[in-house]
Amino acid sequence: MKKILFTLLVIILFSQAKAQSNAIDSLLYLYKTTKNSEIKQYVTLNLSKELYRRNKDSANIFLELAGKNYHNFKPNKKITSYYFYLKAYFLSKIYDHDAAIKYCDSCIINSIGKDLESQLADCYFSKAVSLYNIGNVSQSITYFKKAIPIFYKTGSRKNAVNGCSNLIAIYQDMNLNDSCEKYFNKAISIADTVEDCKVLARLYSNMSALFDKNHKFQTSLTYLMTALKYADRCDANKINILSNIGQGYMNINNYDKAEYYLRESYYLAYKLNQPDYILESTAAYALFYQNLGDFREALTILDTAIKYIDTTNYKQSSAIFCRTLAWSYTELNELNKANYYADLNIKLRTQSEDYNGLAEAYQYKAYIFYKEKKYYEAINMYLKGLDLAKEIGNSIFIKNYYQSLYKTYYETKNYERASYYSNLYIEMNDSITSYINSTINSELEAKYNSDKKENEIKLLNETAKFNQLELDKNKQQRIFLGIALALSLFIIIFVVFSYIQKRKSAILITKQNEELQIQKDIVESQKLIVEEHQKEILDSIHYAKRIQNSLLASDELLKSNLPDYFVFFQPKDIVSGDFYWASSLKNNQFALVTADSTGHGVPGAIMSILNIACLNEAIKEGYTLPNEILNRTRKEIISVLKRDGSADGGKDGMDCSLISFDLQNNEISYSAANNPIWIIRNNEIIECIPDKMPVGKHDKDNVSFKLHTIRVEKNDVIYTLTDGFPDQFGGPKGKKFKYKPLQQLLLSVVNEPMETQKQMLSDALNSWKGDLEQVDDVTIIGVRV
Repeated sequence: MKKILFTLLVIILFSQAKAQSNAIDSLLYLYKTTKNSEIKQYVTLNLSKELYRRNKDSANIFLELAGKNYHNFKPNKKITSYYFYLKAYFLSKIYDHDAAIKYCDSCIINSIGKDLESQLADCYFSKAVSLYNIGNVSQSITYFKKAIPIFYKTGSRKNAVNGCSNLIAIYQDMNLNDSCEKYFNKAISIADTVEDCKVLARLYSNMSALFDKNHKFQTSLTYLMTALKYADRCDANKINILSNIGQGYMNINNYDKAEYYLRESYYLAYKLNQPDYILESTAAYALFYQNLGDFREALTILDTAIKYIDTTNYKQSSAIFCRTLAWSYTELNELNKANYYADLNIKLRTQSEDYNGLAEAYQYKAYIFYKEKKYYEAINMYLKGLDLAKEIGNSIFIKNYYQSLYKTYYETKNYERASYYSNLYIEMNDSITSYINSTINSELEAKYNSDKKENEIKLLNETAKFNQLELDKNKQQRIFLGIALALSLFIIIFVVFSYIQKRKSAILITKQNEELQIQKDIVESQKLIVEEHQKEILDSIHYAKRIQNSLLASDELLKSNLPDYFVFFQPKDIVSGDFYWASSLKNNQFALVTADSTGHGVPGAIMSILNIACLNEAIKEGYTLPNEILNRTRKEIISVLKRDGSADGGKDGMDCSLISFDLQNNEISYSAANNPIWIIRNNEIIECIPDKMPVGKHDKDNVSFKLHTIRVEKNDVIYTLTDGFPDQFGGPKGKKFKYKPLQQLLLSVVNEPMETQKQMLSDALNSWKGDLEQVDDVTIIGVRV
């Protein structure tokens, strides 16, 4: 009787909660009015659960209250297991996963029984999550697999899909693609696209990683966009989805969209104040700047989240963050810090059994040894990572290890081993490149074959139906032989009618064909008009190119003022935003400007003409010092651009370097806006650091450009450049060339004649970009003193 009464009261509880507009108010009302102690305990637990999303402090108060009364309800397994489950859930949210697992075990013990299956599945699921977070992946899989069939059996479809989604994420890290697809298909088969949008968002997000790893970046982005659609629909946590979309756009070299999504993820993580998400989204946002070669800016971003590193509660997120820190410090030659974070990365990957991450972590650590010229330590670490990469079957890592071993053995002068790994790298690189290039075609072919197969099956079904009809017809003819004459007459009438209809159709088709021909003629004429307009536009652009070229520094002017030089100038389009300009100054010195205007193509070319005009104006007004020339030019550019009606003159202008040569006194003076100047002397690079602001509207446009004066020596080679060469994508990974490799390239060619240097730079650029599109205008000028 007591059990029946309790069941009825629970039904009343939920009926009242559903009838009220606010479930918490209903629960509070029942908490205050009920005199049944079991109901009150159950209401207390439900209040704790409902309040957790809105007010964690209040939720904890009710849970503590339930805990004080816990011993009074030990015989009631439903209430007891529910208390243990909520206790485990609250502890996991503050990352105390070890304690959470103990409460999960207590929950499981108290949830054995036919009427407690749903509670048992919840306990299994909660334990699986905590096990994964402390790095016990194999046990985590076991408990997810225990939870999913119970969820499905008891009708908890959403939780079953969520369990499948978690398994997909785990199996993806373990390179078990078949298992990923198995649980994805299982989840899709049971999910409700309306009610289960939160778990579907996670499901599609986790599945996208599988395609990303297999270099099917467009397919991966499609899955992520589907995930974002579901997340928007039900206001789910979008931090990881936005971050993954940003990284997906980086993979296809769409850096504008990449930055947008990574920045949105970064801001959202801080808004929600979730440390693990803050670490991951910050690392991804920093990675954007690392791929641009701006490792100092990446560190600035990483510093905002470094306090969240935790080696106990969220190892995966902390490991990702440490990896990103190690890379920045390595590229900035702060190797002590790089070593610290590389070691911490290895420790965290090992503890969490993340073998893909561990294989990558070994490579970071080995590269630091390489930078420190500890070649034998580097080789041992590379070999250790190679063994692990082979064990998990990660072909990209294996290829990278081959390349690294080849370079390191070469430094030790072990040319036999260097040659061995070089051959392995070339062989594997060709194989992987071929695979990546064929990925899109494979996807299209698979789609074509699928459609073709469907059509064949459809055709076979239609044929089968037709054959059956023929058999039925013959049978009827044998049975109703007596009415053959009537049928024949009917057929004759039908044929005559069909002939008439066909005649009408033929006339109609003829008319339609005539209309189609007319439309075709119209399209052809429009095509000719478009082609004519296109030719006129191209002719205009080519004419603009001749005008722009006439404004560039002429060979005659450069030869009469510079002892030995080359100009490597390769616009992305017909006309260019880059330009190089020169002028004699009133103090008998010679000014050389290498500049990158805002934009490229036609807008960039128009901007370059404006920039040149403003430089000319500054020279005519008698300015001779580089910083004064740039200050006056900036002021004029802002003034001219204000005429479009904008209050601040827009954000257009140029990045540039301006060098004033006084070769009689072996001196140069310079000012630079964002673009560096490099001087190579005795095979070492002297970097002339630019001001971090453009010649144009900026928050520092009231700050003067700095003036620098440097003594130069005979055979010094001075290089000025824009960002086009280092920003060009290419190479085996489709990454940017970057500034450091460009410096190494210049060091390797500096002793060659200037025209030979120019050709070698051109060959290097074209070889690097391969079949990829040139992304920006390219300008490099070299002057030998």
